[in-house]
Amino acid sequence: MLTPADFGLPHPNFRPHQLESIEWIADSTPFVPKVLEAPVGSGKSDCAIGQSIYGQTIVLTRHKNLQVQYGDLHPDCAVLFGRHNYPCNHKDTPPSATADDCLFRENMHKCPIASQCAYLNAKELAHNSQRVALNYAYWLTTYKKWQPYQLVLDEAHNLSDIVLDWVGCTIDARDIQRWNLPDVPTIRVASTNSLFPTPDQTPETITWLNASIKVLNNALEKILKKQPTENNLHDKHVCESLLRKLTNTREALQTYPGGHWY
Repeated sequence: MLTPADFGLPHPNFRPHQLESIEWIADSTPFVPKVLEAPVGSGKSDCAIGQSIYGQTIVLTRHKNLQVQYGDLHPDCAVLFGRHNYPCNHKDTPPSATADDCLFRENMHKCPIASQCAYLNAKELAHNSQRVALNYAYWLTTYKKWQPYQLVLDEAHNLSDIVLDWVGCTIDARDIQRWNLPDVPTIRVASTNSLFPTPDQTPETITWLNASIKVLNNALEKILKKQPTENNLHDKHVCESLLRKLTNTREALQTYPGGHWY
């Protein structure tokens, strides 16, 4: 008779239908996505994390506090945040610098104190763990570097908001002026009730995105050549954030051209 301990769970007894849910999720031949909906307190998190006995299981959450919650409930669950959550201790960086400001950004392992880097150590631990808790933003940035047995999308009812937040961005006149971006094109989309189809204007949008991304890459390159002062680090973060947003938007449009959701 299977017990919670067999799945690395911290309680002595299964909750009603919990074992059946764990086995149902694991029984995927061929693999198909599955949706588990259950009331609060029914043990959905345990059903997810229990899959780790079969292979690496990555749980994605929207907020850091939920990641921490997984780590608190399951001490063997490696919790990994984005680089900006870890301090940088290199002598040539300001006190406020984080691993996101690494002077060896192209290869952080080249840093002479890489062995002391909290981010690199947490990253290595996560890649070698059977149980991992990431947030959606980190996964969307690094998913090509992971090959989990199970990927658990916590609070999946928020997926549409999560995706739109990831690929969406707002550009105002101040951004255009600050970074010397090209003028934003006007995109007209017909009403869904219109009988007259409009031409796909996605290529025009992507052309603007390509030009803006090039400008921002050049601006970032100039910033990175400067001394890592507090002001320069602030400019770097702002530039990288906008660059990431535009790049994500471009990728989304190229993945689903003509969708006109933007």
